[in-house]
Amino acid sequence: MTGGRRLADRLMGVLARLLVHVFFRRVAVEGALPTAGPVLVVANHQNGLVDGLLLMSSLGRYPRFLGKSTLWRILPLRPFLALAGVIPVHRPVDGEPAAGNDRTFEVSRHLLAHRGVVAVFPEGISHDEVALQPLRTGAARIALGAAAEDGVAGMVVVPVGLTYDAKARFRSRALVRVGTPVPLDGWLSAYRDDAHSAVRTLTDRIAVGLSAVSPDEERGPAWLGLRSRQPTGGTGRGAVNLLIVLLGLPVAAVGVAVHVLPYMLMKRVAMKPANEGIKATVKLLGCFLLFTVVYAALAVAVALHFGVLAGLVAFVASPLSGYVAVRLAERVLSGRGPVEGGDDLAEAFEHPWSGGIGEGDDGGLDPGLGQEPVAPDVVLDRAGAQPVDLVAQPGHLAAAAHHAGR
Repeated sequence: MTGGRRLADRLMGVLARLLVHVFFRRVAVEGALPTAGPVLVVANHQNGLVDGLLLMSSLGRYPRFLGKSTLWRILPLRPFLALAGVIPVHRPVDGEPAAGNDRTFEVSRHLLAHRGVVAVFPEGISHDEVALQPLRTGAARIALGAAAEDGVAGMVVVPVGLTYDAKARFRSRALVRVGTPVPLDGWLSAYRDDAHSAVRTLTDRIAVGLSAVSPDEERGPAWLGLRSRQPTGGTGRGAVNLLIVLLGLPVAAVGVAVHVLPYMLMKRVAMKPANEGIKATVKLLGCFLLFTVVYAALAVAVALHFGVLAGLVAFVASPLSGYVAVRLAERVLSGRGPVEGGDDLAEAFEHPWSGGIGEGDDGGLDPGLGQEPVAPDVVLDRAGAQPVDLVAQPGHLAAAAHHAGR
């Protein structure tokens, strides 16, 4: 890997973490990739390009993705695709010859031979179905080809499940579950005897592993057990939060003023796609690009009147003010502040052009157990309806997901 490619990977990794941190209120990660050695990541695909950003930000090792070649036809995406080093896949369904995939397989196997991480969405499409869709054989072909034909030792396939509580909604939550690695040593002789059969069998095995960490009809997004609106805290804590709210209001007001129009525009644009995952992609990347243009325009305007240094301050302060507005709104919305009518104040920050929280929901998923509200950063263990802190005890998320699927 060249120095330029390493730098691009680092920059894309930082950008992915930034975008994910802003778009999602919380991302819980369970499990981890092997810290070294060649890894082929296979993940479910329900949220468009957001799935890729979430994997980049949470796996601990930078993955190189395979993506359909038609993505390069979308001009605003080209810089992101180049920076991420996405490898194009040519699909006959898109009117492109499959022979072009020889290069795709060659590059993928080269990366694995150099102990890298390659990520594939084997369903082949981003969809809105809860259950895993039938898998294509490309992931198995790449993995077995690298291990058997290129002699890549220690090759493993790792299933990763992505679950969202409201995938198209800004400041929603996500769960990344890293499954058990599937070593390929036992498949090599079968592949040499009958490559087609071995590829099909490994694809079936990948489907089993991926199903174990992905949502299905019984374990839909509700298995996260998350709820967004919960009044908590006593009088003393309320006084502190009231002070924070009052101090933050001027900055938050600036943040709303800067962001409300471009966000409203992108939200309306995002309503057009039928696919919920595409809506999230439009919101995330569209807002990133449009906000950057707004920040630059403000910086130039300030610089012309007050000097270059003031312009730079304006460029940096603009996104920070927006983040303060979002966090302040969440603080009030979650009930951690003793402000009367807190929901209305938070909605004014998050959705100032509408009368409600938006997206046809009540701001989160109700566990439906009839229990008292719990703090916003916990998940409910449905076996005993006990709250578990996602930050302090992330390992308990598996148990909660397991019980939710019963």
